[in-house]
Amino acid sequence: MVSLTVLNLILYNFLEHHIKWAIIFNCWNMNTQVELTEILMANNMYVQLWNINRLKLEVNINGHYVTHNSPHIGIFFDFNCAKGDKVLNKTSQEKLFTDRFHWLIYDDNSNVTKFRQQFKHYNMAVDADVNYVFPNQALLNSVHNFSYLLYDVYNNGYNLGGKLNMTPDKEIICSRKQCELKEYLSTLHEKSKYENRWYLGDMKMRVSTV
Repeated sequence: MVSLTVLNLILYNFLEHHIKWAIIFNCWNMNTQVELTEILMANNMYVQLWNINRLKLEVNINGHYVTHNSPHIGIFFDFNCAKGDKVLNKTSQEKLFTDRFHWLIYDDNSNVTKFRQQFKHYNMAVDADVNYVFPNQALLNSVHNFSYLLYDVYNNGYNLGGKLNMTPDKEIICSRKQCELKEYLSTLHEKSKYENRWYLGDMKMRVSTV
């Protein structure tokens, strides 16, 4: 069952990225979905929810499940749903990891190794706007409020030999009422949005002559 702290984490992240159109891919019970909808709508967000395990993969995700023309759509994705891997594979095939969509991918199992192995083969743009967030294992048995670690994820160009990059960004503390920044985990916040992606040394230049 998803806790209220996770719902507040979604709100915190979407507000930080100025999201007005939110699409929630999940596998939760109806009460949790209603609770999140109320939280987001109270903050002037349009909300659309889809059950990951019931998605039809023979149709395009973009255009069937993602139908809005807003220039910047927030997409939450529960990484631990049974059918999640297949849906993410489809997402990669459709090249949806671009700057048009802000992705917040939540991993309740904190399985960074699985995430890295899976995403290193995905077709991600250098301007991809993907946040990977998971519970801080060091504080799982702590009396403190829930702690979450957030990473910035991108690839300079998978088809051109680019490698997956996961940069630690921040630690966020969430209670049942709200979330707040605890600390930055890198200098990422000191740079412009894509400044840390200027280095393209892992890419291969393809040149053809006639």
